[in-house]
Amino acid sequence: MSCVSNHDLFNCPGSPPHNLDACALDVLDTLKEAGVRRDAELIVCGHSFGGKVALAVLEALQAQGTPPRKTWIFDSVPGCPAALPAEEERREQSVGFVFKVVQSTSGQQFAERADLVRHLQSHGLSQPLAEWIAQSVRSTPEGFELSYDIDVVGQLYAAYQGKDMWHLFKGPAVAASAGMPMKTLTPADLAEDVGAESFQVQLRTLES
Repeated sequence: MSCVSNHDLFNCPGSPPHNLDACALDVLDTLKEAGVRRDAELIVCGHSFGGKVALAVLEALQAQGTPPRKTWIFDSVPGCPAALPAEEERREQSVGFVFKVVQSTSGQQFAERADLVRHLQSHGLSQPLAEWIAQSVRSTPEGFELSYDIDVVGQLYAAYQGKDMWHLFKGPAVAASAGMPMKTLTPADLAEDVGAESFQVQLRTLES
């Protein structure tokens, strides 16, 4: 098993471009360096942003004629997420809402990490989410600041929002399944503006 995290990509990004295809190439390079054979039967899984990275890996391997045996995405959608009203984004703690809060906080200095958490909460983030965001900090002479490279995060978020990958689920030759927690994504989210029944999609409910 090989695990690849996008977390450092948000904090210490490499060279441009910062998009899904580049992320997929990073994953494939990592597998190669780990000694995974080109003809290995892969099961690729991705969560949230990593879900679309997993689909980009599927797309790249399909182009090479060696698709993964299975591709699972969790808490992610293959298409372009629909825009929500501002209040609904806040209530649902959507990625777009969280990004706006992080973007407005980027560059601000905080004496203590706890001050950062309180600041994030005052701008609408839940306490668990604020505490998770506040793990990515760096020390400054005045205390702490978020360590995200906000420009790169913005480019990656735009890539996630803008790339429709439903085409990967068409056709009898596609050996891919989409597994999505129903607590955060509904069948309507999965179908988006097209009929999910026209795609090769497996929907699974994950119980906590």
